[in-house]
Amino acid sequence: MERLLKDDPQGHPPAKYQVLGDVAEWTTNIGHPGYANAAMAEIFDTGVISKMFFNVATGFASTVEHTVAKAEQDCKRIFTKWKDKGLV
Repeated sequence: MERLLKDDPQGHPPAKYQVLGDVAEWTTNIGHPGYANAAMAEIFDTGVISKMFFNVATGFASTVEHTVAKAEQDCKRIFTKWKDKGLV
């Protein structure tokens, strides 16, 4: 794996993924410091957070505050759904 990170034939430049060599040391599970659960998985899988960042970074959002409020609303809806099922 280390060799591939340093010289990936598909990478342009070939070492562009080398920064990920120690990724296990600086990443954690979704939901940290708590446990991963069904609600967190759905938020992650449906891209609620990444869409929020995308919309702000690209100027697609009307305002940062509106975009964050929409993401919060989506997260609350998802958590409520899983709480109602007794899985959170």
